[in-house]
Amino acid sequence: MSILYNIAAARRAAPIHVQVELTALPEAIPDLAEITMAGSVVAVFRGPSNLQVGSSVSFPIWVCHPGSEPTGPPFVYRDDLTRLRYVEAYLSGEPPNCRLVGYECQLISTSSLYPQLPLGLEDIERTVVGYDHDPSRLTHGREAYDRSKNPMTTPPTTLRLTNRHTGEVLEIRREMSDGAQVFGLWGTLPPHRQGPPLHIHYFEDEEGSIVAGTLSAEVDGRRVTAGPGETVRLPRGIPHRWWNDGDQPLVFEGRTRPAVDLDRYLQAVFDVMNAGAPNRPPLFYIAYVDLRHRRTQAVLIMPGVIQAVVFRAVVIVGAILGRYRGTEWPGCPERCTGAPAPATLNA
Repeated sequence: MSILYNIAAARRAAPIHVQVELTALPEAIPDLAEITMAGSVVAVFRGPSNLQVGSSVSFPIWVCHPGSEPTGPPFVYRDDLTRLRYVEAYLSGEPPNCRLVGYECQLISTSSLYPQLPLGLEDIERTVVGYDHDPSRLTHGREAYDRSKNPMTTPPTTLRLTNRHTGEVLEIRREMSDGAQVFGLWGTLPPHRQGPPLHIHYFEDEEGSIVAGTLSAEVDGRRVTAGPGETVRLPRGIPHRWWNDGDQPLVFEGRTRPAVDLDRYLQAVFDVMNAGAPNRPPLFYIAYVDLRHRRTQAVLIMPGVIQAVVFRAVVIVGAILGRYRGTEWPGCPERCTGAPAPATLNA
C-alpha cells in the first residue's frame, strides 16, 4: 500500500498534469539513451493559467528495450515510442521546459476526456501504471487494468473546482473512512494569492497537511503558519481563512469529516465567484448560496444578523426579478450536485 500512497502523493504534488501529442522526437530513436520528449498539449487537467491546449511542453526521459532498463530514471520502451504518439504526464517546471514528477508518465494511443493516470488510491490500484495497450506489462506487480472501464468513458471520481481569478484549484472526493463518509481534499494556490474569505463550517472538522509551499491562516483570530509536512486543524464552528504569502505554489491535502454538504456549497461558491469580477461575486447569487446553506456553512462578509437580513432581502428581490429561473444561473442547485459517490477507503 505504501507504493500506492507514494504514487498518489507524487501525482497530487505535481503542479502540471497534461496529455501531449508528440511532435518532436529524434529522427533515429536510440536503443538506450536519454532523449527529450516534446510536443503540443491536447488536454490540461492541472497547470498554470498560461498553460493551454496548443502550448508546447518538453521533458527528458530515457528510452530503452525490455531487459535494458536504466536503474533509477524514468523510461519508456523504444518500440512503444515508435507506435504511440501521445503521452500523459505529471510535470513540474516552467513550460515548455519541464521535468517528470517521479515516474508518472504513460504513453497512450490517443487523447482522452478524462485522465488515464488518476489521483485516487482506488483508481491507481486498479490502473496499470505502464502502458495502456499492454496489460501484461505492469510495474509494482499490480493487476491488469480492466479496459471495460476505459477512462475515456468512465466519469471522474473527483469534483475539481478552479477559481479563474486567483488560480486556486480544489479537488474534492467522497470517501469511506471507518464506516463514515468523509471528504478527501487536495488543493493548490499560486504564490501571493488569497484563498477563501473568513468562513465557518458548522458541522465539519477540517484537517490539512502541507505538501509544498507555506500556508498562512487566520483561525479564530489567531495567525497560523504551516510548511511542508505540518498539519493544520480547523475545528467546526471556528471562523477561519487562509492564503499563500510565499514565493512558491501552495499544495495541500487533507480531509473533512463528517461529509455534510461542503462539496455542493463550494461548487456553488466557485461557480458564483467565476461569474463575477475579481473579489466582486454577483450579489444575487452569492446571497442565494449563503441562504440555501445557512444551517451548515457561512461566509462572514458582514455581522451575522445584518448579513442574514440583507441576503434574505436580496434573494426576495432576485426571485421577483426572475434571476433564479431555469438552471443556467451561477450557483444553481441543479448544477451543483457535489462530488461523486464514495469509494471505499479504510483510514
